[in-house]
Amino acid sequence: MTGEPPLPPELELERRAGELRAKNLWQAGEFRLFFIALSGMLKHFLERAYGFNAEECTTAETVADMKAREPDAGIVSGLEGIFTQADLVKFARRVPEEEAAAGIWRQIDLLIAEHKKRRRLAEEAARVPPGR
Repeated sequence: MTGEPPLPPELELERRAGELRAKNLWQAGEFRLFFIALSGMLKHFLERAYGFNAEECTTAETVADMKAREPDAGIVSGLEGIFTQADLVKFARRVPEEEAAAGIWRQIDLLIAEHKKRRRLAEEAARVPPGR
């Protein structure tokens, strides 16, 4: 062990998303493998960022837990859309529409950006002396 602290959840998600993109599973038509990897990656992020065991939750349970923890309805809706599509591909063997990938990556980029912003604001607030 190097003793280095783990990356913040959003930075870990950003790194893992880049690795998944580089595998080109979508372009190769490996949609099921893509969504298995994507779902696992997102559920790991949710566990770290929101503190619930998303890995053991169904999509409906995950969305309900997110609604209770995430004030931004757009984030919840975006993740719900991704998990619903993932379920259709993984379990119903549905082939996603070609342009769906761009929407998925856009949602992930928005999620990462929002969490980076929240971390930055929290760090700035922690540096402000009391009473100011």
